[in-house]
Amino acid sequence: MSTSPQGPPQGPQAGGTAATHDYPLPSHLLVSSSPPLPALFTSLLSNSISSLDSLYFTFGPRKFKPYRETVFCELSEDNVLAVLDFGAGLTRPDIVNNLCSLNEENKIGGFWQTASASKKVTVQSKSVYDEFYTFTYIKNSPNVQIVEGCTPAFEAMVTEKGCGCRVEVELEGEYNEKWRDEVEASIASVMEKNKYSVAFDFKEVKSASEDDSDSDTEIDDTELKGDPGSLHKSSVLSRSKYIPLRLSLAERKMLRLVESAMKCSEYTTNVDSKFKNEAKRTHKMLQGITGVLHGLVMSCNYEAGQRLAEEKDFAHYENYFQSQFEIARRHKIMNPEKMRAEYGKLIYLMADAMKPEVKDSLGFDVKGDLMTVYKFLEEKGETELLEDKYIEVATEEILATKGKSRSEIQQQIKRKEKAVKYIKEKYANHNLDAEDIHLCLYSICDNNSFLNSNRLPVDKMIDYLREYFNPTSIKTGYSLAIVSGEDGARLSHSHERQYYFALQSLTLWRDILDDMFRLWSLAEEDLLSSTIQYSLKDTGQGQQRVQQSPKTYRAMQALLQRVQASVDTWIGSSMIHLGDHNVPNALNFIDKYTQVPRILGPIVVCLENLEKMVDADENLESFIDKSFGGLETLKRDILYDFFKSAFDGSGASNFYDAGSCIDGRLTSAWNWCQSLPDKEFYCIFKLTGFTGFDGDFR
Repeated sequence: MSTSPQGPPQGPQAGGTAATHDYPLPSHLLVSSSPPLPALFTSLLSNSISSLDSLYFTFGPRKFKPYRETVFCELSEDNVLAVLDFGAGLTRPDIVNNLCSLNEENKIGGFWQTASASKKVTVQSKSVYDEFYTFTYIKNSPNVQIVEGCTPAFEAMVTEKGCGCRVEVELEGEYNEKWRDEVEASIASVMEKNKYSVAFDFKEVKSASEDDSDSDTEIDDTELKGDPGSLHKSSVLSRSKYIPLRLSLAERKMLRLVESAMKCSEYTTNVDSKFKNEAKRTHKMLQGITGVLHGLVMSCNYEAGQRLAEEKDFAHYENYFQSQFEIARRHKIMNPEKMRAEYGKLIYLMADAMKPEVKDSLGFDVKGDLMTVYKFLEEKGETELLEDKYIEVATEEILATKGKSRSEIQQQIKRKEKAVKYIKEKYANHNLDAEDIHLCLYSICDNNSFLNSNRLPVDKMIDYLREYFNPTSIKTGYSLAIVSGEDGARLSHSHERQYYFALQSLTLWRDILDDMFRLWSLAEEDLLSSTIQYSLKDTGQGQQRVQQSPKTYRAMQALLQRVQASVDTWIGSSMIHLGDHNVPNALNFIDKYTQVPRILGPIVVCLENLEKMVDADENLESFIDKSFGGLETLKRDILYDFFKSAFDGSGASNFYDAGSCIDGRLTSAWNWCQSLPDKEFYCIFKLTGFTGFDGDFR
């Protein structure tokens, strides 16, 4: 938004009288045409709410103690529409720069549309950073007037809250009850989309304000269950043993060093190739490993790097190397989308350094224990913090789920802040300060955020399956039945059997993601084991490190049995590929299942964005109606194709590599992703912002 060429004078005039300032308007703002009234008010309110939200979330809710939750609107019989909002309020620069100027596109905004259809517009505002100000614009007037001060009624309303804004629009035309109902319906619709409550009687606003007092945010036993939108199941204590501790600022600097070292390293390319004998390969390993270790020391201390080059005493820096690698591993587990190329090289380098012949030459162990939340608190002697009755409230991720109002969200924020404050005051001591506690709580919250963001696409696809399909009844043209040999399918299922096969596969993926941090920890233990050796084999996808992963396999078996016990009949094979040419090692296993959100996420985003875009664009709606038979039909077609073709056992030339096994279900889903560009509805994916299923490799 462009800024005004001249700002308002700083402060009122001397003598205590109100300061009045007139600002000339550009000629192109003196419009005379009037848009339709329903569109006018929708535009006015949408622009107003968005502008105030921008201020509100820029400065943060803590700056504005009176959270905006209920907006008061009234259309009086003298044809004056009043909107009272206890949000951030506007300062003088806000008024001059935002209301008295054009936006970046040089178009008339929602405010001027309103002014063009009104006799008079008055804005009274009080910001926490400024005094009371009144802005007045009369239709076709060449000036905008700003007066310091406000009406006694507005001052009385806002004094209790501390800030707010009241917009009064004196309308042209005659007042009638029917028109009032239309305006109120339009207002309610805008507020609902922005998740605000709306009141058409100021008494309701006062009541809502009183209900929102701090006393209502006291934590009691009924609130200890936390946010129902939070998806974790197991207790915080048991999960904390596998939740990595969030990196500190100093650790992030070290992370950049390791990440850069791995990025420029060609270790796996040089080592995982054919050699005449194992001795030559071991020699190449030592060259690559010592080169990386030497570079890590040299980058931090040139003199120490020189000494290391001369003395070759790598064991002297054992703690340093362990710490560097542990930081990178911890960061990767917390952020699976990061270090997608570097992490594999790091783990393979560490695995080679754990080989007995290499470890003896280095003289130390490169593997250090991951610093988890539980381990950190155990060292401080304060693990009882993890069993506090308020721990789940203090670490929940607050989600703006469908149907949740702004007032509910703000109350959850307040309740969470109270729980955090309580835990910090209770457990802080000379050995564990408040910042340490905050770090632990943030780390657990990061885990909750991971679970929600990664599990959410799976949960939504399960909801879509249940909403659009029924196992016992078939909508004409939408049978999920598949026959082996038709359209690439390698399985034969009836509609009901295919429905449950897809549902059970999605449920299994959801539970794997829910337990991902534990599985990842076990996978690293298998990969970095000094007793379980790997062998290089050509698996059909180049040279791969084929290695048995007993800990990961047992955990996966237990997880599968738990899912099978929760259903009446398990459909398909229970074969888990791990340590063979399909899934060579635990790293490939982890990488496979971190792809699940990348597969399902774009589908969910497409369906959700499609609804919003159709609501906002009549031309798009017309196109979809003509080409696909309507929005609901299009959504059903996309889901029908996915649930039928992404779970048909395709993706390989035999039943061992694909089919209905645990790994094959994901193979079929990947095969569907590959065939998406050939689908009739691919243009819809591109239209809604689809860029691919691979995510970001940066």
